[in-house]
Amino acid sequence: MSDPSACAVFDSAHAPRSGLVLRPYQLAVIQAAEMHIAEGRQRVLIVAPTGSGKTVIAAEIIRRMVSRG
Repeated sequence: MSDPSACAVFDSAHAPRSGLVLRPYQLAVIQAAEMHIAEGRQRVLIVAPTGSGKTVIAAEIIRRMVSRG
């Protein structure tokens, strides 16, 4: 990936299975959503600008939740 703002290396807990590389802000949003869910919140709203990868963020959150059971 030629974008220097993209993180090139993630451990297995942070790397999507698709091989996509999460950007730092996407990882931060995912971690924040996981924290709110762990606190018992049942509804978490993520707002981000066009082109920021909301679908990628949602897919990664879903992937992580499914893998945890």
